[in-house]
Amino acid sequence: LFSPIQMDLDGTAGNQGLKSIAVVPGTSTILTLHYEGTTAIRGFGAKLEYDYGLVEIALEAFETQIGEGSLPLTRSMGDGVVEIGAVLMDDSAFDAMQVATVPLTLLGEITEPTQVILTEVTLNLADGPDQRIATNEVIVLEPDAFVKGDFDGNGKVDFLDFFAFADAFGNPDA
Repeated sequence: LFSPIQMDLDGTAGNQGLKSIAVVPGTSTILTLHYEGTTAIRGFGAKLEYDYGLVEIALEAFETQIGEGSLPLTRSMGDGVVEIGAVLMDDSAFDAMQVATVPLTLLGEITEPTQVILTEVTLNLADGPDQRIATNEVIVLEPDAFVKGDFDGNGKVDFLDFFAFADAFGNPDA
């Protein structure tokens, strides 16, 4: 099923399409939502389903990037189901862009991957009736696996690891 809202686990600007990441229990990973539809919208809603015994979605840290004067909306609908979204409170609208971020935290050790599933998207279209779209957009949180050279434990080797290496190089106490 096509979803005009796409999920991404890469923290850099733009939708990098990262759908799976190794996570360390107790640390936060930022889930980014991107609107990639072709019609201008004034607001969006996203329903996420997940295993609440393994994952926590920090609704209090939800942020929207759709514009000044937007009203962010969050609600827990029960165990393992949340809705997040936002609407512009003026006459403006937006096209394809990053629309929101929300932290995910793995609550404990896992031996098998766990999923966060975007099951429904609601769009407040700028020039048309609102739309509710059933979808099955999935991201996967994988058990932390040691990655050679990953000094900060974020599941990838990047400049932060290089800097940690460089700072410790030649230091007998490091």
